[in-house]
Amino acid sequence: MRKILLLLIIALFAKVVKAQVVPDHDTVYVYNTAQGNYLDNITPLDSNITLKWHIDTTTFPADWIAGTAFCDNAQCYLNMYDTSHTPHGTAPYMKDSSGAFLLAVDFSGVLTLGTYYITVAFTDTSDTTTLFTETFIVNLAVPYVTHGVGVATVFNEKDISLYPNPANDNLTVSVNDVADITRMTIYDIYGKQVMQYPIQNKLNHISMSGFAAGTYFIRFYNNAGTPILSRRFTHM
Repeated sequence: MRKILLLLIIALFAKVVKAQVVPDHDTVYVYNTAQGNYLDNITPLDSNITLKWHIDTTTFPADWIAGTAFCDNAQCYLNMYDTSHTPHGTAPYMKDSSGAFLLAVDFSGVLTLGTYYITVAFTDTSDTTTLFTETFIVNLAVPYVTHGVGVATVFNEKDISLYPNPANDNLTVSVNDVADITRMTIYDIYGKQVMQYPIQNKLNHISMSGFAAGTYFIRFYNNAGTPILSRRFTHM
């Protein structure tokens, strides 16, 4: 009888633990996009909590993996999928406060089209109890192109380069003369816009003096105001 009661108490405790933290959504749908940050933030309900997470499963094609990153509230991880399900540790998520977790994709130049998914499993710090999962379903229906004056052309990702990366004092953005790019916007890993700059020269220099250390994304726009490419950089 004692054993049965003990098992019931353990089962009840496990349910309580699972109820302590929730994501905004269990499934996020991303339609026909080549770049972007897709948030599925995490909110602890009862107390501050530190989590571990790993890629549980994915159907992403090989050429999608290279353009995939996940960012928790501590850092970003690139080229995410591995068969060993390597766990990553977060910083503490604060009670009743929505904390960042996001999928960042840059599928410029990929050849594989279709709908695929990637699922992330979150555990306690012992990496033994699965608390919840988040699944991102991504649809890429058409090749990513830029649109000039009445003409659609495939954008060459080599038209833009960033250096040095990681950047310390300054970041140089080099743009090919033939590229139809007129401005760039910088976002932090939480999707908040930090700066916006016009593209006026082949070489564009950005001072890092006002940037906190961390990972950022630059989104580039053509003359029609259409986003055509994203690049990722780190400020030390």
